[in-house]
Amino acid sequence: LSIHPGGAVIAPQCLTEITPTHLASKGIVITQMDLASIERLGLVKIDLLGIRGLSVLGDAVS
Repeated sequence: LSIHPGGAVIAPQCLTEITPTHLASKGIVITQMDLASIERLGLVKIDLLGIRGLSVLGDAVS
């Protein structure tokens, strides 16, 4: 089990209601599913490893 430091999953409801989750250190809730499984559920995983990724996310929110 590992935490991707720059990854986020976008879901229409709380992840604890639709995927197996784990309470990681510092109270962070993480999914126990891999990318392929997340996509099969119709969820979106975003990698935010760089400033450009954060800018794209900011534009999408706006």
